[in-house]
Amino acid sequence: KHTNADSIQELQSHLEALEKEILDFPLDSSNQKEFFEKVARGYWLIATLCETWRGTPHNAMIWLNLIYQHHHLPPPIPTLDHFFLDNTM
Repeated sequence: KHTNADSIQELQSHLEALEKEILDFPLDSSNQKEFFEKVARGYWLIATLCETWRGTPHNAMIWLNLIYQHHHLPPPIPTLDHFFLDNTM
């Protein structure tokens, strides 16, 4: 089932604020748990909002890869061309 348009609009501002927190997050070894909890919430929101008819897992994986790249972390997925199977079906 897809998220209705009104709910998407309400959650979009929350997601945008969370994304800003993640991008501005001063990541170091002492606060990794907090960082990855925020990233997990953002990924979940993007993947489950289902803004498109086929859902948005592919978009969520691109977002996740960009967040990791922004923070100079190794990519969470092998390459942008080879996502996990459930995101390409």
